[in-house]
Amino acid sequence: MTPVRMSPVAVLLVTTSLLLPILFAAAAPVSMLSFARSLDGWEVLAEGTASVTMLSGQGSGGGNCARLVASADHPATLISPALDLDAAGMPFEVQLQIRALTDDGGPLQIGLASGHTTGQPPTIEPLWTVQPIADSRWHTLTLAVSAHIGDGDTVALAFTASQRADWAIDQVEVGRYTPPRSADHVPLGDTAVYPEPLPADWEPEGLLDARARELIGSSELVADVGGIQLRLPPEAHCLRGMRQGIEISCANRVTDDRQLTISVQGPPDVQIADWTLPVPGKSTVRVFLPVQRLVTGDCWLKLGFRSGSEQAFVPVKLHSIPAYPVMGVTWPNGQMPGEGDLSRVRDLGGGMHQLRLSADGSAYVLQHVGHPAGAAEWLLGVPAAPSIELPEASVAPASDGRRHLWYPLLPESSGTEQATAALCALAGQLHHHDHSPSLFSFPFSLAHDPLTARLRLDEGPALDAARLGDCPDAAIADSSVSSIILTLPHLSGATVLRTLWDGKPRDTVSAYWAQFGQGCDPAPVRLLSRQADMQLPFTVQLPQLGSSGDRRLDALKLGRIMASAAYQGATAVLLPAWERPGQVGLLQPDGLDAADDPVAQLHLTLAAELAAAVPVYAAEATDTMSPEPDARVTYKLFVRGDEGIVVMWNNTDQPQEVAVGLRSQPVTLRLLRLSHDGEFVQHQFQSIFRMTGRALETKQPGIYLRLDPLDITCLSLRLVDPHANWSRGVFPADEFKVEIPRRDSGPRWWERLFY
Repeated sequence: MTPVRMSPVAVLLVTTSLLLPILFAAAAPVSMLSFARSLDGWEVLAEGTASVTMLSGQGSGGGNCARLVASADHPATLISPALDLDAAGMPFEVQLQIRALTDDGGPLQIGLASGHTTGQPPTIEPLWTVQPIADSRWHTLTLAVSAHIGDGDTVALAFTASQRADWAIDQVEVGRYTPPRSADHVPLGDTAVYPEPLPADWEPEGLLDARARELIGSSELVADVGGIQLRLPPEAHCLRGMRQGIEISCANRVTDDRQLTISVQGPPDVQIADWTLPVPGKSTVRVFLPVQRLVTGDCWLKLGFRSGSEQAFVPVKLHSIPAYPVMGVTWPNGQMPGEGDLSRVRDLGGGMHQLRLSADGSAYVLQHVGHPAGAAEWLLGVPAAPSIELPEASVAPASDGRRHLWYPLLPESSGTEQATAALCALAGQLHHHDHSPSLFSFPFSLAHDPLTARLRLDEGPALDAARLGDCPDAAIADSSVSSIILTLPHLSGATVLRTLWDGKPRDTVSAYWAQFGQGCDPAPVRLLSRQADMQLPFTVQLPQLGSSGDRRLDALKLGRIMASAAYQGATAVLLPAWERPGQVGLLQPDGLDAADDPVAQLHLTLAAELAAAVPVYAAEATDTMSPEPDARVTYKLFVRGDEGIVVMWNNTDQPQEVAVGLRSQPVTLRLLRLSHDGEFVQHQFQSIFRMTGRALETKQPGIYLRLDPLDITCLSLRLVDPHANWSRGVFPADEFKVEIPRRDSGPRWWERLFY
C-alpha cells in the first residue's frame, strides 16, 4: 500500500454498507486496513496491564480482528497505518466494525492521529466516543469527519479504549464520500435586500435631496418623494450594536395610498435591510427606522426613500457609543496590526482589539489616534514589571472615540498572591492618571475536565485573585475590576459531520457536537464566579481553533462559541485575528474578499445579532431543547432594547422541526440562517410581522421552522411589549401547544395568546 499525499481538505467517513447507496454516494473502497497479517503496520500504545492483541478467527467476517483491553489506570491505543487516499482533493469515507466484549467496561474513543514521528507520541484529535453497549454483536459505525491535512502530513485513525474497556475492531475501509443535499426551507419572509455599503470615510456633499428647516431649539431635514413629505432629524444617536430608531414623519399629501421603501447606506459595519411600508392617502405615518452600528464613533448614513418612480436621498450623522457585549480580535504576540488590518476588522464589526504590550509598546497605540479605525476599544496587556511606565497620553481618557482597557500580564507559574500583587500595581499606575480607569483581570486559563469534558479553571490563580480589596491603597481597594478575562483552551479542528449506527441515522444528540459545545461553553465558570461572589462580566478570548479544512464549517463552529460566550454575560468575545496554517482566524493573509469568506461573513452577521444583547433565562427549557450544549437543540435567548433574539442550532444528525413560542407580539421579523449547505448567509425579513400558515392552522403563538444539522439559525423580533419572558422557549413543532381559553376564541385570539 503506497500512501498518497492528502489534499488540504479531506473528509473521512466511517460508514455502513447497508444504507450506503441511499445516504452516501456508492463507491468502491479506496483502500482497506486489514488485520490479515496480525498487527503488522499498526502501532500499539499500551502500558501496565493494558494491551492490544490479535483475535484469530473472531472477526466480523470470520477472520482476524484487533482487541483493545484497558486497565483502570492505563488506556490501550491502536493507531492505523497512514491512510492511503488516492483521490486527492475529493471527499473520502472510512468504514469500520466494532464490538464490545464486555458490557461493564469503559468507552472506545475514535480519533485522528497526525504529526507522528518515530520516538515521539502522535497528536490525537478525538472525534467520537462510543459508550459501552449491552450486547456483544458486531456493529457498524459511521462518522463523517472533515479534517485539515497540511502539505506533506500524514493522517491515521486512532482507537483508544479506557477505564477497563474491552473492545474489538475490524474491517476498516477508506472510500469516496458525497454529502447529501438539504431540502429547501419554507420561507418565513421575503429575502432581505441590503444596499451596497459606503466607504468608511464617506461624507455627503451638502444635504443631497433634503432641505433644512429650523425649529425652536432644534432643526430637521425635509424631503419630498412621490407625494410624500419626509421629516427627520439631521443627527441620531445609538448604543453600539443596538437597533435604535430614527423617527421619520411620512405625510402623504395625495389621496392615493402609496408604498414607501427606505434603504440605509453606511459604513460596512452598518447592515440594515430595505424596509417597505404602506402610507395611506391623506395621512401621516410616524416610522421608527431601526439603525445599527457595530463599532463606536461617528459616521454618515445615506438614507434613500423611493415611492413609485421617484426617489430622494437624505444624509444623517450617526453617533455610536459603547455598549456590551462587543465582538473583537486578539492579535498574536509580536505582530502589531497595521492600519489596513484595523480597517478590515472594523468593517467586519470588530469593536475591540486585544494587544500584549512590550516595555515600549504602549506608545504604539498613540499612532492610531487619527485613524478612523482608532475609534475602538483597545484591551492592552501590560507586563508585570516595575520598569513599565504608562505614558500620560495613552492612559488619560481619549476624546476621539478611542478607549483604553488594561490588564496585567503574569509570568508563568504565578500564584494567587503574585497575581493579586500585579493587579494592584497596575491599578495604582492607572489611578495615578485617571480616577476611574477600565481595569480588567489577568487572563484565567481554562481547561477541559477529563471526566465531564466541560470547562474548568486550569492550574493557576483562583478567581479570588482578581479582587482589589487586599490592595494596600485604600482608594484602589474600594474599586473593582470591570471584567474577568477567560482564555479558552485549544479546540481541535477535525469535525464530525454525520453519523450512522448499523446503517441507520440515529435521532440522538451527536457525541461530537455535545462534547464540542461543552468544551467552549463557560457556564461552569459562571457557576464558580457566583460561588466566589465574583459576579462580573466575562471577556472570552479564543487563542486557537484548529481548522477543519472547510472554511464554512470553521465559521459555524466560531458562531457556536460566540453565542455561548455572549449568553454567559460577556463583555467581549475575542477571536484570533489572523488565519495561520491549521488555525482559524478572522483575517486571511491573502486578503480574500470578505464577501467570499464564510468566517468574515459569520462574524459580521452574527455580531449584528449578539452585540449589546442581554441574555435571559429560558424558563420553559426541556430535556431535549434548552440552552445546554448537549441538548438535541441548543438555543440562547436574549433581549436588546425592543428586540427579542434567539440563536439556535441542531446537535443531531437529522433535521429538527421546531416552534419558537412567543409571549410578546412581534412587529417585525428578521431571520438569519448560516448554512453549511447552499448559500452560506441567508436573510429573510418581514417589515410587518405575520403568522405562518401552520401557526394559524393550529392556533398557536409560535414561529415554525426547520433546523438542519450544522446550521445556525437566528430570529430577531421587534416586539410590541419587550420583556425578559418574551419567548416561551423552543419546542418540537408537534409538541408545542398553548391552551386557548374559551373566551378568547374570537377573531383576535392569537393576540391574547401572546400574554
